[in-house]
Amino acid sequence: MKFLNFKWLFFRIFNEFKSPSTYFGKRVVFLFIYFLDFFLKNKNKNNYFIAIYDLNFNPITFNFVEFIINCNFKLKNSKFTGYKIIFIKKNYGSFSHRILSDKNYNTLVNQESQLWRFNNIILPLLLCVEDKCIGYEVLQNKNKINENLNKFELYPDNYNINFDIRSETTVLPEISSLQEISIKAPSQGKKYIKEFLLKKNLSNRKIITLTIRHQDFDTPRNSILSEWLKFAQFLKKQNFSVIIIPDTDKAWEIDNLFNEFEIFHEGSFNVLLLISLFEEAFFNYFPPGGVVALCNFNLNTNYIEMKAGYIKDSIVNTKKAFKTEEINQNYKFAKQNQIRICEEDNYENLLITFENYVKL
Repeated sequence: MKFLNFKWLFFRIFNEFKSPSTYFGKRVVFLFIYFLDFFLKNKNKNNYFIAIYDLNFNPITFNFVEFIINCNFKLKNSKFTGYKIIFIKKNYGSFSHRILSDKNYNTLVNQESQLWRFNNIILPLLLCVEDKCIGYEVLQNKNKINENLNKFELYPDNYNINFDIRSETTVLPEISSLQEISIKAPSQGKKYIKEFLLKKNLSNRKIITLTIRHQDFDTPRNSILSEWLKFAQFLKKQNFSVIIIPDTDKAWEIDNLFNEFEIFHEGSFNVLLLISLFEEAFFNYFPPGGVVALCNFNLNTNYIEMKAGYIKDSIVNTKKAFKTEEINQNYKFAKQNQIRICEEDNYENLLITFENYVKL
């Protein structure tokens, strides 16, 4: 077991002090940072704050949306007029990465794939917050952070260059409304999608999108393809126009299975077109996590997220991760047609959601 590996144990304890993840570790380090800030920081009055997103410790995934929402919330409840994001590039050669990171994940989602996600998921999402984010900077490592940062207010609030504090990628519990902090599609993306739907003779149809998860990592969260196909065929008989969103890394593998439907490959690679399509659709169906964040934190969408809770054998959707959530609990800031369902994504359950929430 890795807990008996002294090399692993040494780096785990060292990493807990540098980048605390436990309650005790956070209390000790945050108290230390508080005293450092009290005696050393000299913040001038600025009209924006700095948000730090260190890719060594924060996910290069759609979880970044939740970080943006938290930044927007801080902005809404402050004197500032905007924020600037500083990204710290991931050091794949660091001891912590080589010793403590998930080897399985790094094999399936390698360095090139993670770089793709940064450039094609993370950065484009900054265009979904209007003018709240005034800019960004990508630094090779945190030692490149200018010492003038001491003159700015930072987010996370307890960030310190001497410690690797994770940014909060779970929406803060005090957020009860997305008014003024929601993400939304850029106007140019909406324009392109309207043109796409017109060209496909779908502009006057009621559209339901089905997003498919089809990955090699954490397979229990994957869509049950045969069940989603049956559901798509049912929707077609109900006179809905179905648009399939394939998984990015296997964007063409389901073409034959769903060949009777419009498959929006462009959305697998272009986040801004995808969020624009979701806003135009009558309803959007999702597997758990990932791209559903484009609707979870968007006031302009209707969605149903399946398997949105504990999933047996899942690496991400564990009992611990959902221990405080009730079954089928929607986000408290969700509007009427924003639904999270914990049940399996089988055909029967998909039909039930249609009858309860979608049926005209």
